[in-house]
Amino acid sequence: RIQAVYDLVSLEFVHFSVDAYSRNDLAAAPALQLEAGDLVLRDRGYLTNGEIERHLQAGAHCIYRHKTGTTYLNPITRQPLNLLKLLQKRRHLDLSVMLNNEQRTVVRLVAAPVDEATAALRRMRAKKETRGHNPSKEMLALMGWTIFLTTITPAQASFESILAIYGLRWRIEIIFKSWKSHLNFTTLHRVSKIQLHVLLNVR
Repeated sequence: RIQAVYDLVSLEFVHFSVDAYSRNDLAAAPALQLEAGDLVLRDRGYLTNGEIERHLQAGAHCIYRHKTGTTYLNPITRQPLNLLKLLQKRRHLDLSVMLNNEQRTVVRLVAAPVDEATAALRRMRAKKETRGHNPSKEMLALMGWTIFLTTITPAQASFESILAIYGLRWRIEIIFKSWKSHLNFTTLHRVSKIQLHVLLNVR
């Protein structure tokens, strides 16, 4: 597996790692070095309660898409929130929620509905990705919204701004897609780690 850190301000890669395939995104997530003032955009495959807490402790910010199965608590009562019922009742959300971790981390959750075409496309992809295991009705229903978890405060950014910022993450996706299309990984996987680093950097 290749892990990469791309600086959207300088438009350059600042880190590469080439790891065993068994080291998945969750295992690699804590290796990201954080500095105060950083804003990190990552796929939900890296999302854990511990990673959000780590950002807060470092004085860094993060934006993640909602991850199926995540439990949110009411910060006052500490009782589980029914996210789907809240969305069905209010449609748009911008509220503080508590994560179900030891630190009881409080984070901002923002959500807005998407059009039916977008929701239908998400549901189709979800059914395809589950490979025969039907997604739950709740999971499919939640795909009618775009939902973010973030450490950014309402005073710093609205939902629309968060949506636009998170959209920048697609730059790294495009880069990885270009590698897959043009680097001939079926051949490259036989080279040494040092050789692979050199090839990635010169590209």
